[in-house]
Formats: sequence, structure tokens, C-alpha cells
Amino acid sequence: MAPTSEMAKGSTRYVALLRGINVGRAKPVAMTELKEEVEALGFGEVRTLLRSGNVVFTGKREDPDQLARAIEAAIEQRFAMKVGVVVRTGDELAAAVAANPIAEAAGEGSNLHVMFLAGPLTDAERDRIEPKQFEPDVVRIADREVYVWYRNGMSGSKTAELLDRRIRTLVTDRNWNTIGKLLVLARDV
Repeated sequence: MAPTSEMAKGSTRYVALLRGINVGRAKPVAMTELKEEVEALGFGEVRTLLRSGNVVFTGKREDPDQLARAIEAAIEQRFAMKVGVVVRTGDELAAAVAANPIAEAAGEGSNLHVMFLAGPLTDAERDRIEPKQFEPDVVRIADREVYVWYRNGMSGSKTAELLDRRIRTLVTDRNWNTIGKLLVLARDV
């Protein structure tokens, strides 16, 4: 698809990943309202994916961490709840997909997950993560992502809980199927 006139003017595609909304009855947010909030911040071509807090949008080139803070503030003001947000550019999302260190699991889209971190792991966090302790699950650490292959499925696995306790920075998890759909959206507008 040809770039839109806005994209041609140097705009950037972003993917915002919200943590912990619409999980059971916790932190309910309608995607139409979330879309409206992101549009109200001045972003264009806003699209949401699923109910789990995935937003793809276009904006001028900005620091993704600043964009995440702006979206968090807008959500807190409108919905009266604190929600962590991790933002990646479309190119950063594509790079995370290309860098998948567990390529043999890519065909198991619901069992391969990427934990997107708000910032790089500290040395102390890295020291607390020894991949062997998560077996039979496979854990691989990158700079701002942790890849997890739940070899027997996520249900019953303690890996996500253990990683969540060992990582202090904000993290939000998506499965490979969702990441693939987000990547298509990030390239499609």
C-alpha cells in the first residue's frame, strides 16, 4: 500500500501496548473510547486490535516513552485508572519479530510470547533470570524484550508469574499471533 500523505510528510507509525486492561472484569476499557482518547491526543489513523489494549497510530516522530506517558495520563483522566503503556515504533516491532531467538516456536503462535519492556533490563534483573529455571518453557532475553515459549501451553505454567516478580520495569505480554496482526496494522495504514 502506498504511504498516506501524512506518512509521506515524515510521520511515524506507533504501537501502544496497554498492560492489564479488560482482563476478566479488571480495568474495563471500551476500544472505541480508547481510540477516541488516542485521537484526542492528536494522533491519526488510530486503530485498535482485540480488547487487550493494542493501539496502532500515526504521529510525528517523538520519543516512544513520552508518548506512553501521554497515553497513560489520558487514560487515567478519562477512565480514572492507572494503566501502564509500552510504545514501540512500527520499525521497532518489526525488529523484535525479526530478532526472535526462538524461531522454531514461531509456528505455535499462541504459545510463543513476547514480553515488551518499558526499558532495558537492569543488570540485577538479568542476574535474576536464569533460563534453565523456567524449563520446560524456553526463555530468551533481549534488550527490551523477553521471549517465552510455553512449550506445554501457558495454562499451568509459572513462568509468567516468576518473570513478573523478577522484572521491576513495566512489562506487557503479547502472543505471537497478536504480534503478527499488530505488525500488519503497523504496515498497512
